[in-house]
Amino acid sequence: YPGAPEVCNGTDDDCDGQSDEINAEGCTSHWIDVDEDGWGDDTQPPLCLCGPQEGTQYQTDKAGDCDDISAQVFPGADELCNGIDDDCDGETDEGGQADSDGDGIKDCVDPDDDGDGWPDIEDCAPLNPSRYPGAPEVCNGLDDDCDGVADPLNSEGCVTYWLDGDGDGYGSPLTPPHCSCSPDPAGLYVSLNDDDCDDGTPTTSPEATEVCNYLDDNCDGEVDEGVASPCGGCSPTCVLEVGTEDNPYDSDEAETGNVIPTEDGGITLASNSFEFPFIWVANSDEDSVSKMNTETGCESARYDICDNPSRTAVDLEGNGIIACRGDGHIGKVAVLEIDCVDKNGNGVIDTSRDINGDCQISADEMVAEDECILWRLPPDGGFNQGCPSNGMGCARAAGVDAENYVWVGMWNSMNLHRLHPQTGSVVKTIKLNLRPYGLAIDGDGIIWVASRSPHALGRVHPETGQTGSWAHPSDRAYGLAIDPFGKIWIAGGEAASVARFDPDTSSFMTFNGLAPGNTRGVAVRIEKDDAGEVVSSEVYMAHHAWGNCSSNGTHRTISVIDTMTLQQLPSLDLGHVAGPVGVAVDSLGYVWSVNQCSSSASKIDPETGLVLGNYPVGSAPYTYSDMTGYALKTVTTDQGFYRETFSGWPGSQTLWDSLVVEADLPGDGATWLEVSYRLANTVGDLAATPWNGPHGPYPPASFPLDISQTGNHMEVRLTLGTSDPAFLPTLKKFTVIAFEQ
Repeated sequence: YPGAPEVCNGTDDDCDGQSDEINAEGCTSHWIDVDEDGWGDDTQPPLCLCGPQEGTQYQTDKAGDCDDISAQVFPGADELCNGIDDDCDGETDEGGQADSDGDGIKDCVDPDDDGDGWPDIEDCAPLNPSRYPGAPEVCNGLDDDCDGVADPLNSEGCVTYWLDGDGDGYGSPLTPPHCSCSPDPAGLYVSLNDDDCDDGTPTTSPEATEVCNYLDDNCDGEVDEGVASPCGGCSPTCVLEVGTEDNPYDSDEAETGNVIPTEDGGITLASNSFEFPFIWVANSDEDSVSKMNTETGCESARYDICDNPSRTAVDLEGNGIIACRGDGHIGKVAVLEIDCVDKNGNGVIDTSRDINGDCQISADEMVAEDECILWRLPPDGGFNQGCPSNGMGCARAAGVDAENYVWVGMWNSMNLHRLHPQTGSVVKTIKLNLRPYGLAIDGDGIIWVASRSPHALGRVHPETGQTGSWAHPSDRAYGLAIDPFGKIWIAGGEAASVARFDPDTSSFMTFNGLAPGNTRGVAVRIEKDDAGEVVSSEVYMAHHAWGNCSSNGTHRTISVIDTMTLQQLPSLDLGHVAGPVGVAVDSLGYVWSVNQCSSSASKIDPETGLVLGNYPVGSAPYTYSDMTGYALKTVTTDQGFYRETFSGWPGSQTLWDSLVVEADLPGDGATWLEVSYRLANTVGDLAATPWNGPHGPYPPASFPLDISQTGNHMEVRLTLGTSDPAFLPTLKKFTVIAFEQ
């Protein structure tokens, strides 16, 4: 009935429409426990059951399971770091101290860092024991070390890939690399490099061939290197200019001689000086030649060149010319290493050098096949006969003319040969009626020969031959030299005199009563003013009584005569037993004596007479010719040169078309220039290539000079000259035109 007590009996006892309400007498409250974790789900209404129920899906005394699906979630469960309220206390992941996967890292970190005891290192995979902070990164697509990056570049098994946008096999350094555990299937990435400097151009990569296109094709940081025009850029035409503001002359380089810069950027002839500070001393007793630096007194090289060398000369480029008595050979030695030839092809120049820097060449500093010896041959033929023998051989005179050709006099055959400067081949032979013992060449090109059989002075025209001879007034002859007034001074040898020959009157003036000892070598020193006028000139004669080196005064003196006043000046005393055979003047005007007795060379100040130094050379030196080139540059000719080497297009043939020179050549024919050139495929081969030319003189010849020859490199030599020191030529600019073939 309504209001009756509800009893747990399955009946609606109080007529309220419900049976067995929770408050029914004998009723037991049951909550469903679907996950069977022992806790009922209190999110669902409880059931009233009148007795025990079969199974375990109901709980009568523990309600409060906040997740009746998961058996790990119930009141009192361990709170894990999993985003779930594991212990059903209304909070999620609070105080998660568990290490679910046993990797030593707690599952959760403190999200608000409030110091409430949460761990400060998060295990990004609390259920994976191989993933935790500090774990080794393995290439597996996972963040093993919990740093937020999966498979970084240092992962074990990782292959680094760069984007290869242009498909040329080289990745771009401008895009970040990524790590992959297998080859890139799409072919968009490369694993070997990130060296592509332009990942949008397939023809640009480190292995590409550089072409002239204003781009860095091979990614080496340079543009068009090795393929650009000699002028720069990619034009097949190149105009190379020297003597401009962009490419000025550099007359301090070794490839110049006797030229100096002008104020407006050109170069001109240094009429009163020459630039090669060397003296070439023939060490007759040991068959060698010393090259000495006249500024330092150091022996810079020594060469084995021929048997019993005696006479030395210097050509217009400073190279040494060596004449030998023993085997009749003549040799040419390059003064500059750039002109030496790598004959054995080992990539270096094998030549004598002062390796230990002691200013003297020892035997181990000499080279058997010295590559600075440019040529060596016997102009009389293949004879090997010394001077005492009859027949051919025995070179006893040497000099160089204004065209740089070598003249040598042969004692036995009485031949006077003209040799080609590049090859040493005989281009002309003049038969003499006397035996040449020395020679000198005047400003008109006339060759003057000293003879000791007979004792005479001979005159030889280089074109027509011998035109006269005059007996020495002392019936003895030895060395000779020419003063700036065209007078020939010839030593009297055993007569201890010197004679001055005047070609205009064909007469001699004899100077007797000189210093004691035989008069041997002769040299002339000249000083000029700025206008090129001679202001002073002296002739020097060495005295040495051959055959002995006693301590008396016959082996230590150099006589001096003023060639302008014809007065004898105070003699120069070497101060020791020296045995001066030859004398010479260096590029700075100092007098040098070659001393046979002391195997040395002495440097003397002509103003004070003081000996500035005595320098050792080889054994028993015997030289009294133009061993410094001073006579050539001040008497025979007044000229200088400039050399420039041009390189064409690398990797392709260059056609050298033509050459144009701009110069001031005053004096109505008194000044002139000549041009020579040579071509080779390598710079090293230039030295072994004969010069083409000289072309000119200009004037009367005119430019352009047609070349029309191919080669990778071209060397140009411009020679300036004057016949009147009052007029000096000036080289302003020269231009070479070339084309790529």
